[in-house]
Amino acid sequence: ADGKGAAAMIQDLKFDSDAKAEPQSEPEEGVAEVLSSYVGAVAAVAIDGRGRVSEFSLPDELSEKLKGTMARELAGFFGDLFTSDGLRLRLTNWLVAFPAEKISNGTTWSQVVPSRGGAKIAGIRNYELVGAVTKDADNFVQINVTPQLKARDANRFMITNKDGDGWVHLDPKTHKIKEFV
Repeated sequence: ADGKGAAAMIQDLKFDSDAKAEPQSEPEEGVAEVLSSYVGAVAAVAIDGRGRVSEFSLPDELSEKLKGTMARELAGFFGDLFTSDGLRLRLTNWLVAFPAEKISNGTTWSQVVPSRGGAKIAGIRNYELVGAVTKDADNFVQINVTPQLKARDANRFMITNKDGDGWVHLDPKTHKIKEFV
């Protein structure tokens, strides 16, 4: 599936899981069929104490629906949201995996993450623990993030702009991510 079938038929698609109206076109039917399988589906995610995903599973019905022809067409046009791997990426890619050794202010580490560019492009996040910061009268632990993209085959792919900086703010009381920019 290359997405051209779905792309050629798409005009103005709308999907509302609460809507009582029936889809009016073949593309709307396809989108409604796939997206309706998301409604109420429960993904199982296990995250270890360092923030790494140790288990991820989708309900069998949803996994089967994502293997179907319509889902592959939608994935070709709309991207990885219509694949099992894409859903895992979207639901877990924002997590920060900490190193095994103890860290302190100034510690740096890297994490290889799946990229939306597929197997041809590696996603690497470089982290630096900054320490305690105050923002809007709230206290956080800040981790600076510098993403990096690396073509696995530098002879065929060249990434010309890979600038980007961000941060993660962790709530020291709840130990949860409060903001990831």
